[in-house]
Amino acid sequence: MLGVERPDRPLEPGHEPRLAPVLRRAASRCAPALSDAPLAPGWLGTRTETPDGLPLLGFHDSGLLYATGFNGAAARVAPAVGEVMRDLLEQQEPDIDVSPFGMERFW
Repeated sequence: MLGVERPDRPLEPGHEPRLAPVLRRAASRCAPALSDAPLAPGWLGTRTETPDGLPLLGFHDSGLLYATGFNGAAARVAPAVGEVMRDLLEQQEPDIDVSPFGMERFW
């Protein structure tokens, strides 16, 4: 998944098709195999934010693994979050205690 943020513009329906080639070139520099990868249709989303400003990380009782609520900081913390999610998926103990980030804190 690749994306771009436009904080200078209000949230608008649709997507920015002219950015697809720019994102493809950037991704290809990091992972050359992506230069020929098919592109999925564009998608526009909103920033996810929690009432206490902390992200949500963990497993739901249903088995769903979740990592959301970064309020625009996802790109900055993605490497660390990826490691934590990998550890949780592999049923290993992450380097950090994720219990404060569980969704249970809201009920």
